[in-house]
Amino acid sequence: MAGFCRHFLTAPHKRTGQHYLQIVKFEKMADGAYRVKSFWSLYIWKNAESEPPILRMLGLYTHSITCVDGQWLISHMKIEPWRAGDEA
Repeated sequence: MAGFCRHFLTAPHKRTGQHYLQIVKFEKMADGAYRVKSFWSLYIWKNAESEPPILRMLGLYTHSITCVDGQWLISHMKIEPWRAGDEA
């Protein structure tokens, strides 16, 4: 997880981007945990002062979340690019 955060928070080409997230499905699992699926999109600006943003990527997050000591925590996170035909 540290490598993921370091890459996306410190890479110079990411500093002019905006990440949007839309949660689309919650599933309760047999063990009491939940699976949450959401689509994400990333927009970037080449020149924030004069050009509109450009859609750079689309993808799908799948999170497994569990309640530990009264707090909901992500226990697993899967990041995938979006493919035509993906369903959440």
